Amino acid sequence: MRQAFTIPPVINGKGVGLKRAEISEKVIQMFVDTIGFIDRSQVTEQTDFIHDFKIINDDLTCFIMQIKWQFNLRATQEDWDCITTIKQIVDLIVQRSSPQ
Repeated sequence: MRQAFTIPPVINGKGVGLKRAEISEKVIQMFVDTIGFIDRSQVTEQTDFIHDFKIINDDLTCFIMQIKWQFNLRATQEDWDCITTIKQIVDLIVQRSSPQ
């Protein structure tokens, strides 16, 4: 019998013990709360915040600052420059929070 693959929990920073799905839900809710005019049902991991919702830089900066604080995330400007979706943010959190 095959054993199901599960993503290990995040063990560093403020995301202690969170699984990927929990991180994803938390990031999505933070996005909805920070932006303010988007309904939760409109947001998935594939959401592209710039193309799907035309988010302005100030709102995006506020959202990114919330992510950095909430997950104690240390990412460079270069990391953020290529991120356009919720999934990419979740991937970055999981990558930077997992043991190396």
